Amino acid sequence: MIEEQTDEVLVDSAISLFLRENRSSSSEPDQYASTVEQLEGRLYVILRNYNGILAVYEVVGSGVLKKASKVPKALKD
Repeated sequence: MIEEQTDEVLVDSAISLFLRENRSSSSEPDQYASTVEQLEGRLYVILRNYNGILAVYEVVGSGVLKKASKVPKALKD
């Protein structure tokens, strides 16, 4: 049986993925401003910093993160 990942683990995983995908970016996510949110039956990890949303990842399967093609309207700052 696969255990559900905690919000903290999901945020940490998303930050690691973001940093690998954006090596040349000067923007870094803030672990404490980033959240895990459920919208319309889907689970998302929203990475934020003082400038706002940096990236949104959808949690698919058993904790696999997939970059969302667009930010859901309900999440826009």
